Amino acid sequence: MSADGAVRAGSEAPEELVASPAGGVARNSMLNLAGQGLPLLAAAFCMPTLINSLGADRFGVLTLAWMVIGYFSLFDLGLGRALTQVVAARVPHGHATQAPSVVWPALGLMFALGVVGALILGLLTPWIVERVLNIPPALRAETTGAFYILAAAIPVVVVTTGLAGILAAYLRFGVLNAIRAPMGAFTFMAPVLVLPFSRSLVAVTAALAVGRVLAGVAHAIACAPLMPRARGSVAAAGDVQSLFRFGAWMTVSNIIGPLMLYLDRFVIGSTLTVAAVAYYATPYEMVTKLLIVPGAVLGVLFPAFSASFASQPAHLVTLVARGTK
Repeated sequence: MSADGAVRAGSEAPEELVASPAGGVARNSMLNLAGQGLPLLAAAFCMPTLINSLGADRFGVLTLAWMVIGYFSLFDLGLGRALTQVVAARVPHGHATQAPSVVWPALGLMFALGVVGALILGLLTPWIVERVLNIPPALRAETTGAFYILAAAIPVVVVTTGLAGILAAYLRFGVLNAIRAPMGAFTFMAPVLVLPFSRSLVAVTAALAVGRVLAGVAHAIACAPLMPRARGSVAAAGDVQSLFRFGAWMTVSNIIGPLMLYLDRFVIGSTLTVAAVAYYATPYEMVTKLLIVPGAVLGVLFPAFSASFASQPAHLVTLVARGTK
């Protein structure tokens, strides 16, 4: 699907979604793979420069910053995936104009949850820096400032998760990855661009936060044409309840999954040094990034399953077979 499809009105989506789930798995998976894989090329070029310029201690803190800004998206309570499921299930039935009545309350709630997450991280920052992590005394002020900046970015990160879920529900993988790829690359390039002016973790983290804000704005612009009747709509109580029921299950996965992936960094940073985190995280990331291959396919199958279950249940078997292959 081309990025031009993102500017169509939401009323045109049902026909696309009915035709696409059985035929677009491979194409959309390749788009996802490109969107997630291109930032890895930026990482391969940027990480040696960052390690040499920042030093092991600062780079160790930076890897923790990358982890924190991603992990705290769990404060969406699974509503991002729930939005994908609910919207994708409705659109094939020709209810595209009803989807915004669910979307706007969910996005507002996600922003509120993001604010809660920001407050929690902000309050815990002094304790994390002073007591949990083995931060060198000379870097504690920088690390504290960096974590405060990360906390301020959490509401934007959480809402962006919801907006990305909406684009996935409408199968707008072209525009979704047109945003994801440069913004993912910016995550690694931004610190490098800051280096000629400052090596402070505060400046580096501020650049990362700016990238997250830009990503949120880009997702909002891409979603706007899909919801022409969103303003003034009121969500039914049943819709909100279904979002929370589905989101509750996703929250369990969102908490446990990243915890299993990233807890080791905090253990190393607290028992050894943040420099050890830098040496550990770099090869670890290289290996675990191979998960983008199944992740690219699953990101396409999830909305396709939701749409097919609602409108064409017989296609589920075809989708499972294609996704497995």
